[in-house]
Amino acid sequence: MGGANPASNPALRAIGLMAAWRRATATHMALSGGLACACGSPFDGLSGAALERDLVLYVYEKHRATHALRPVFEQAGCTDDDDCDLASLMRAITGASSSDEAAIQHLLDDLETAISGLSQSC
Repeated sequence: MGGANPASNPALRAIGLMAAWRRATATHMALSGGLACACGSPFDGLSGAALERDLVLYVYEKHRATHALRPVFEQAGCTDDDDCDLASLMRAITGASSSDEAAIQHLLDDLETAISGLSQSC
């Protein structure tokens, strides 16, 4: 059977990771004014929005010096002065040129590790 392997196609992988993120944050619902989490994870007290902000900031800080990823971060609105959201970052990844697919795959690897960690905690 033909077709693209989602693991090797950055656009398909980004879409899959966005879906995984949405599932993880749906499970991780802040309760009691942000003091507890429905899933009982070590992330108690953090809203899904706060987790997303931390995730995007983490990958931005780690990869912002990578020249090939600068256009991706700029398109997503991630700058030193501005935060961006995960959906914007994923859209920028899906539209990125494949000039340095290895850099994009490394970025996706870090996103996948973080999202998997949250998913396993919840």
